[in-house]
Amino acid sequence: MKNNPVTFNFDNDFKHLGIKKVCFATMYNIDNYQVLPQSFVDKYERLVRNAVEQKDGDLQQSIIENGYHELILEVNRSVKKFPPSAFSLTEIIRKKGTALHISPFVDIYNMYSLETRLSIGAHDLDKINGEIRFQISQGDEPFYPIGGGQKKISCGDYIYSDSVNVLAWLDSRDSELVKIEPATKNAILIIQGNRNTDKNYRLNVLYNICSDVTKICGGSFDIGYSDISSGKIIYI
Repeated sequence: MKNNPVTFNFDNDFKHLGIKKVCFATMYNIDNYQVLPQSFVDKYERLVRNAVEQKDGDLQQSIIENGYHELILEVNRSVKKFPPSAFSLTEIIRKKGTALHISPFVDIYNMYSLETRLSIGAHDLDKINGEIRFQISQGDEPFYPIGGGQKKISCGDYIYSDSVNVLAWLDSRDSELVKIEPATKNAILIIQGNRNTDKNYRLNVLYNICSDVTKICGGSFDIGYSDISSGKIIYI
């Protein structure tokens, strides 16, 4: 039996997006007040330099990013207005010209997002209520993105939510209400992916993130995936 196992539910309309598996990791008893070791800072700065030097055309050609772009276009949304979160992170860093140091946990998954171009949802597990539901929005759900304010979700947007709040919107924004903070002890990472993201590749990225986090912040983790057609969760 895993620690506090999560449950997922997938609406039929969401299944039509063509994603077959959703990968996730749950982390327990971490100390996110730790300091990022210099070796990780150096890696982060190296990834930032690569991002700053990267050309727009090179970024757009990424197979993984193209998969996210295809999903955005399929729900009649603008890629320019709703870029995948990894692309947004890259653009923010390119404008600032420096790494965004927030906390060890956040810095580490940002590193892997920069490196892999995967959109990685990260949420405080203790603030999540009930099962996590992947669905196509009816257009009446409030959403409070990281950074503040409230955004309007349109009917047809793909989201995932718990019984109270929308947790992530269009693989572009995560919720302020359940974000990772220094005081976070238990967390969940979700890589929804797209048709171009191999399950094993995503699981390996999650394993690397969790391994790095536990080296610095302690704690333990479980990794698994959910089959969208059946909803069954398989731990690895």
